[in-house]
Amino acid sequence: MAGVNELVQVSGGELGLDEHLIQEVNRHPDVVSTMPVIQLTARVLEGPNQARLLSIMALDLLEATDQKKVRFRGQNGVRPSLDTMLSPQALFVGTRLAVEWGLHVGSKLRIATGMRHYDVVVTGLIESDSTQPSV
Repeated sequence: MAGVNELVQVSGGELGLDEHLIQEVNRHPDVVSTMPVIQLTARVLEGPNQARLLSIMALDLLEATDQKKVRFRGQNGVRPSLDTMLSPQALFVGTRLAVEWGLHVGSKLRIATGMRHYDVVVTGLIESDSTQPSV
């Protein structure tokens, strides 16, 4: 690889990834930082978006703010508190998805991944510094 801003993605697929591998990658002298991301697809169970599929990426929001030039906007346009961001029910959606699905801060969704059901609340909107709207 050449260049300073190269991105390398390591995936464990559906079975996941041994967390020790992340530590090994992070110790490599050419690696500046690592950011684990969990990706899954959920199905909306109720409401106006029933049966729609939602692609979810679970990541460290504070790290993403530093590395990816994204901002999280909560109620009244203010960044949510750390307690709010860390809530297991918290869901942040991109501004474009919020418009397309009619979601806003406080919207509730009942979703399913596999056989498990979850009740989540849109806690904030994701805004990007890029010219492309957030998904």
